[in-house]
Amino acid sequence: MYKQSLSILILFIGLQAFGQITITSTDLPNATTQLPLAKKDSAQVDLLSASVNAQVWDWTDALADLQLDGESTDFVDFGPVAGTIGEADFAGSEFSRTSNLRTILGFDLTSFLPQGNGGADLPANAYFSTDANGDVFLDGVTANVTIDNIELGIRVFNAEPTYRFYSTGTLGDNYSTSTSLSNTILVEELPFTVPIVSYFILNINVTTEIEIDAFGEMILPDTTLEVIRYKENSIITAQLTAWTNALGNPVQINPDIIPADVFAAVDLNPDEVFIDTTFNSNLYRFIAKGINYPLATANVIGEEDVIETLEYYVEPIDLNVVFDAYPVIECNTIFIEQLSDGLGVTYEWNMGDDSTFSEYGNKGNFFYTYDALQEYEVILTGTDALGNIAADTIVVDPHCWATGIETLLDETDYELFPNPMSNQFSLQLHQTFNDKTIVHIYDVTGKILLKKDIDPQQTNIRFSTESFPQGTYFVKLSSVNGEVLMREKVLKY
Repeated sequence: MYKQSLSILILFIGLQAFGQITITSTDLPNATTQLPLAKKDSAQVDLLSASVNAQVWDWTDALADLQLDGESTDFVDFGPVAGTIGEADFAGSEFSRTSNLRTILGFDLTSFLPQGNGGADLPANAYFSTDANGDVFLDGVTANVTIDNIELGIRVFNAEPTYRFYSTGTLGDNYSTSTSLSNTILVEELPFTVPIVSYFILNINVTTEIEIDAFGEMILPDTTLEVIRYKENSIITAQLTAWTNALGNPVQINPDIIPADVFAAVDLNPDEVFIDTTFNSNLYRFIAKGINYPLATANVIGEEDVIETLEYYVEPIDLNVVFDAYPVIECNTIFIEQLSDGLGVTYEWNMGDDSTFSEYGNKGNFFYTYDALQEYEVILTGTDALGNIAADTIVVDPHCWATGIETLLDETDYELFPNPMSNQFSLQLHQTFNDKTIVHIYDVTGKILLKKDIDPQQTNIRFSTESFPQGTYFVKLSSVNGEVLMREKVLKY
């Protein structure tokens, strides 16, 4: 009895201790962190509650329907400061990240700027340093900012003081951090003049309370790891204010004294330009050992934990660039079947006729029409989010399969029967040839379904179409030199 009770006690203690990991500096982002993520809006996953007992976040079923493509994936890309837009302003930083403000900060300037950037995420670089404890601090960001219809270009926002962004820790730890991100916009940089005003200041204050309040096992479609949860509650205040210099001292200007016609001349609403707003941001970051980035991050709205966006780690997908191309019924036209796969892939098409274009993600199949009947070399090159490059090449020979094309045989020189047909048909030739001939059977898109070589003296050729679905098909007999001898339409019922 004693041994049985002891065994149960040991098992109980083991279950309680499961997952109580400690995050150290080696588990946080650094200059070499690069990994793929999946993104899902309004994800229906259970964040569970704070607890001192081990929990299991099993999100496999909730995320199973997400199709990983260029629209639903992102790539975490940290790297050196050198070579980035802000390398001069953040020369003392240790590493940087290239992305957009929403992804980097958990919120975007466009959420409170009037029609800022057309509603698109603002491209940005963030700059980080590590302190003696191994915690990662945000030194500042550079972002390409648009306010209403005014393009302000690249702006530098220094974090004063630096903001504790990623932290070492274990269950029960809590801390707070705050910063002010600001940028000065000189009147000389604007496409209009504003009386009295010397400059504007765009300022964002962020105050965050963080608590490591839960631990356990997280089960994702590709990964299962032990995690601890960082619950982060932020209050964010954004202001755009006008200033002037009076006797060498900065003085804030009341927007009401600026003439209304100044803004009307450039179609601006002063009530929207001079922002002063406060909002809350709630994040749950699940951090595991050795990933060097949160395994999952949920951005929630309100107290009901309604998830606005969820990002989570996915295993990299091997880049596979492959496509098929063949002529179709329309003259000079080919059909491209995109068969590639990869994560965050940008595809570059070279159609062989001096026409090139690019697309992000596999956008599917398409038709392409050339100006002339000749061979073309089509090249598809893909570059994925990890920097891998692969390519595929096909030589296409578009033709004109339209009804009425000139053929060398008269209708009296052959028979095609039965037509319509069921599961087979025959081609009866009333003459022989000195060399072999070739029969192609196409579907209505021009895809070759069957190719058969015919001996010179063979006059009766039988074809099985049992695997063909009901529909319309085209039969072409040609010489080895490509001369079209006959072309007919057949129907399968």
